[in-house]
Amino acid sequence: MKNPVEKLATALCAGLVLGLIAGCNQASDQRTESTQIVEGDSMVDSGSWYARERWPHDGNPYESEHFVVYSDAASQEARQSVAEISEELLTELVAEFGIVVDEMFRFPPGQEKIDIYAYKNRYPQAWGARAYYGGLIVWSLDHQLQNTDLDIYVPTLRHELVHVVDFLLEGRDTAAIAPGGRVRVDLWFSEGLAEAVTGGTGTQGSAIR
Repeated sequence: MKNPVEKLATALCAGLVLGLIAGCNQASDQRTESTQIVEGDSMVDSGSWYARERWPHDGNPYESEHFVVYSDAASQEARQSVAEISEELLTELVAEFGIVVDEMFRFPPGQEKIDIYAYKNRYPQAWGARAYYGGLIVWSLDHQLQNTDLDIYVPTLRHELVHVVDFLLEGRDTAAIAPGGRVRVDLWFSEGLAEAVTGGTGTQGSAIR
């Protein structure tokens, strides 16, 4: 019986062509900082994403079994919906690859759940979705300017969760830059895996990484 790593490798092979295409279409790592609109003066400058993306949240996250959903301005209903969709997708992924979450996921120090930053007050031309070690950033389901059609939203979220699962199995960001400037895992490899498992996001640039 194949272990989770072997299953991930098999999925990658199936999606090699997709990965090459996706790698060619990926946006560069240079991102335009967009205007942030905040409500009130109680925003909190913290979160597992914060060292990478300095986006404050309002201090009122929604928490589920495996996720904590933060936001700048999304409604609690929208946060809950993102958490519920994420729980369903995570259940599918761990079943597909035979992962035992409590035994095999290695979180960053001080973290026990996957963080999601569901942003609302960000312009869509600057951001889509992005995974990192320990969590992901995605637009909220009450975003005014982003497409909240679940036929687009769910595959994008699944794509990013594949990356998160990969990082948590490895206990590190496998796409990070190693000392000396060497990339640990090529972009086409990482994106090919996510596209193969997802079956294709069908989005044009909405999933950044």
